[in-house]
Amino acid sequence: MMHRVSEVTSMMWQEVQQFVASHRFYRIIRYVSVGVIALIALWLGSVGFRWYTVRRDMAAQYTFAQAMEQYAKMHDATASEEQWAEVAAAFKLGYEQHRSSAYAPYFLSFQAQALLNQGKHQEAITVLDNALTLIPTTSPLFTPYAVKKALILLDSNDQAAQEKGLTSLTEYAHDVKNKQRDEALYYLGLYYAQKGDVAQARAQWSLLVQVFPTQGETGSVYAELAQARLDHMV
Repeated sequence: MMHRVSEVTSMMWQEVQQFVASHRFYRIIRYVSVGVIALIALWLGSVGFRWYTVRRDMAAQYTFAQAMEQYAKMHDATASEEQWAEVAAAFKLGYEQHRSSAYAPYFLSFQAQALLNQGKHQEAITVLDNALTLIPTTSPLFTPYAVKKALILLDSNDQAAQEKGLTSLTEYAHDVKNKQRDEALYYLGLYYAQKGDVAQARAQWSLLVQVFPTQGETGSVYAELAQARLDHMV
């Protein structure tokens, strides 16, 4: 009797072991499956995000091209303030529709230019400030836009704004790490020339042609312009 009970107990234990092993196997399979599904989901998410990004930027590019076409027409003839207002509105709408795209700061930049053409300097500065926050300081486009802002400030009727613009432009012109330094130097010289300060204008342009070559593949167009102005100076 005891032998029989022992056999039954042994058989039950083997069945329990098989049952546990079977469930462990399926649990492992389940965990592995979940891991594989998660990896696939991440990959599909990455592919989906890239697809979304490409589609988003393509849509932004199309809208930007339409606004630029409208902007270009303004230079075919003397445009009215109302027409420039329409251009500014087109770029503003483009920014609002595509603010998460790579084109966002460029919508703002041309909106600022359209505002300038309406004589709305302060609004243009505000919009350009917004654009500058979206452009990395390491981008080759950052300094040209920053210089543009400085020039807008210099063109202001407000004395404090003019001083701020001159300070900014001077900093960019004399920053040896600035890759667009030649542009800032040229406009700084032009500012002094328009103010009638020939000595300062000559100093800025002379430094420009001294630091930057005027010819060759690495030649600076601003250095060429500065040299031409120096050649005609009294």
